[in-house]
Amino acid sequence: MGEVRGCAMAVFALAALVSANAGAGTAADVVYAHGDVRVVDAAGGAQPVRRGTAVQSGQTLVTGQGRLQMRMADGGFIALQPDTQFRIDEYDYAGTEDGSERSFFNLVKGGIRFITGAIGHKNKENFRIKTAVATIGIRGSAGRANMCTGGSCGGYPDGLYVTGNQDTLTMQNEKDSQDIDPGETFYTDCAGCDIREVDAGPNAYAAVTPGEGDQEEDKDEGGAPQGTPEGGYVAGEQRDAEGDLLDLPESPAPATPETGDLIASVVGGNVVPTPQLGFLVGVDKNPPTAITGVESSTGIQHSAVLGTATVQDSYSSANGALFLARWGGGTYTDIQDGVSKTETLSGDQGLHFAYGTSATVSESALSSGAVAFYDLAAFTAPTRASGSGTPGVVRGGTLAVTFSTEPSAQLSGMTVAQGGANYTVSTEPMAILLLSAPGGGVNPIFADTGTAIGSTSACVNGCGVDIAGFLSGSASSTVGTIPSHAGMTYTIQDTDPLSGAAGFQFNGEISVLSN
Repeated sequence: MGEVRGCAMAVFALAALVSANAGAGTAADVVYAHGDVRVVDAAGGAQPVRRGTAVQSGQTLVTGQGRLQMRMADGGFIALQPDTQFRIDEYDYAGTEDGSERSFFNLVKGGIRFITGAIGHKNKENFRIKTAVATIGIRGSAGRANMCTGGSCGGYPDGLYVTGNQDTLTMQNEKDSQDIDPGETFYTDCAGCDIREVDAGPNAYAAVTPGEGDQEEDKDEGGAPQGTPEGGYVAGEQRDAEGDLLDLPESPAPATPETGDLIASVVGGNVVPTPQLGFLVGVDKNPPTAITGVESSTGIQHSAVLGTATVQDSYSSANGALFLARWGGGTYTDIQDGVSKTETLSGDQGLHFAYGTSATVSESALSSGAVAFYDLAAFTAPTRASGSGTPGVVRGGTLAVTFSTEPSAQLSGMTVAQGGANYTVSTEPMAILLLSAPGGGVNPIFADTGTAIGSTSACVNGCGVDIAGFLSGSASSTVGTIPSHAGMTYTIQDTDPLSGAAGFQFNGEISVLSN
């Protein structure tokens, strides 16, 4: 599966969202639309936008009191804030990087969040976002931009604000050029002005009032929200007196996930792994012995089928919202676009899965600015890429999820221990994308990097951590309905990378931030 030896199934996507299914010349498909959102053609004709709307090169997307998220044909994502005008100047992607691909945009006003796709990975100059005062380019893959005009950003001066989220972005105008690292924000107010670092940019989203453009599938379900499930969870401290991992018991009656409406994250194998994230098309049973998906950036179908390997660890939440599993100790078949390859895992290696059902997030929660806390509930035994040493354990860890119109997740205090090495893992806030799920609800996903500090000679000064995760399920809270669980896969990029999957459960604690 492409990088399957390192990450099994790469990025999954629902078939309905795969670029191969888009019409000829389609630049993007809208995956979420809420409120007043329109698409304007070159002649000035405007049409309302709904989920599934195909967007073409040359069209302009306009949000009033509404917001929009779209998936580009090359697998990238762009989310528009309220009161935004965003034009697709030139977009050309035929499925491969042959030098002809283009991803040129114009942010006329307002704000966007973006994650780049295949375009620009080889030729950085093939991706750019123009504004009236500067151009945004990439040496990385994610960021946020706000073009403030006419006092549209409240107390912030007019001009362009760009914040890095992953890897490095560039910002250039007639006078200056700056690289922007994750967490940094740079600003300029004219094409001939300096580009300078500032503490922060404007809020990414304003509150949205529901309007005629609301989609029924994006509204709250109206029924009484489910409470936080009780029982069936495995504490993250499940280990014996020597600190070795105990088997992760399943729920008394493991739930069976519904094929075609799942979100998944996968990592592991026997080379340097990188966790990958997307949408799951098929699981045969729980725990899985066959799993199938479609790579979001290429449309290539990937499958993994258990051979002589066995399910080493597994976990199911009581409400059937979250599942974890690890394969190891034998072979599995990796299938990429119909071409099969047999992979072998030792008993101390692992192919790690986290997958879950779509989530429920009410509008009241998204407008609350509240922070909900999720505690470690379960894990798969972390394994080295080389298979060196006995699989380890995970202890503690909290995921703080901010529910707002720009949701984020921040991990802290998760300790990963293996072979005498202990790593404390933490991240900065990771932006969450809210994607509409075909069966109702949403698929909130996040992917970013963090830091692992080791207590031994390993990573004393910090190793990078790659994380791919999602929120799933439904729980009631004081601010409305929120997801009951979170799942993720991770890789600590030490000399011999260490990977695993972890699950978190909402602990009932909510903190409402004051304005």
